[in-house]
Amino acid sequence: VRTIRVLIPIVVYIYHYLPHCVVSTPGKDIFNLDKLFFPINQGRMHWVCVVAFIQEKRIQFYDSMGGDGVGYLENVFDYLKDDHQDKKKKPLPEADQWTLVRCRDNTPHQHNCESHK
Repeated sequence: VRTIRVLIPIVVYIYHYLPHCVVSTPGKDIFNLDKLFFPINQGRMHWVCVVAFIQEKRIQFYDSMGGDGVGYLENVFDYLKDDHQDKKKKPLPEADQWTLVRCRDNTPHQHNCESHK
């Protein structure tokens, strides 16, 4: 299983701000990976994660506080489409077959509301 973790804040998506984050990808082709992780810090208090399951054509959002992550999902999908266009000079094949999965009800939830200082 080949995976990579990309640590980036995804507040406003602009493709050309992100490519430097994946320089450690073997062969620099993220589309050969099984999973691509995007850990995201929200307001320096809470972490969420988006995982792109490349071979399954699925992007899923994980949040222990239960947020839906629609904006993050769309940003990661836009990144994948833009990266494919930039690196392979053609649109992401079967882009209409990708599934964006919001945080599921069965995702383990965090029940404390205290911040750690």
